[in-house]
Amino acid sequence: MFSGKYEDEKQKRTVLFFYTDFRQEVAEVDIVEDFTEDDIRKLLAVAFPALKADHMWVKGVYEGSPTGVFKALDRVRWMQAQPMTEFHLDVVSGEEAAVMRKERKKRKIMEEEAEAYRIQVLRQRWAEGHRKCARCKQMFYVQSNSDKACTFVEKGFSAEEGHYRRTRIGKHVQAGPRLPEYNDHVRDITLVGSSYQRSVKLGTVGIGLVEHAKSGVKGAGGEDVDGWTIEDFLSLPGSKPAPPREENDPSLQKQVESDGWCSVM
Repeated sequence: MFSGKYEDEKQKRTVLFFYTDFRQEVAEVDIVEDFTEDDIRKLLAVAFPALKADHMWVKGVYEGSPTGVFKALDRVRWMQAQPMTEFHLDVVSGEEAAVMRKERKKRKIMEEEAEAYRIQVLRQRWAEGHRKCARCKQMFYVQSNSDKACTFVEKGFSAEEGHYRRTRIGKHVQAGPRLPEYNDHVRDITLVGSSYQRSVKLGTVGIGLVEHAKSGVKGAGGEDVDGWTIEDFLSLPGSKPAPPREENDPSLQKQVESDGWCSVM
């Protein structure tokens, strides 16, 4: 049995991997719901040591049987597979493996740069004072929040009226994040403003810090259905950091060709 580190409360699936070279080898592996492609490759390298060689590369898997549906490792929905489902490895070697390894390296670099860019924009907009309102679901400025800034619909029930909907005017109320981990990117920001000369210390206005957010309705996965996402901040106008490199950027290709990058399998 091969498995990675995982929290007890996380969903996991036990599957069978088959690797055939001179003989067929089988490994029973535990996969956890948030495992990445790299995590899967590391597990396979432990289960089948021959795959650690630089000239070997797992192209993907055939699900169910050696003639089943082919899927790349990042396309398999592991948690939807039945327990003990068979996955037969499609392994390439030589020049084809080298090409696919470089393609994976380029894709990984681009993914990391794209995520870093998203977080940079989020932090910049957050520091400028942008927040999402839990009432009207619109973005607003902490600095300009007032008693008449937000127009929202209040829903309720009373014995006299039954269910009712009323249009109200009041202050914006800061929404929490869709996922709790989003707060980790911004919880250290305690000043907002277009410049430090005009910045406002958060907390003095009773809103702005992550602790001041109002939680909304929880979804099936525990997410805040009405909470803010990073995309809410990406769509705001204004200057932004330098965007991540495009796939055909010469410097990216040079980085891919350079030595010093090592990945299992």
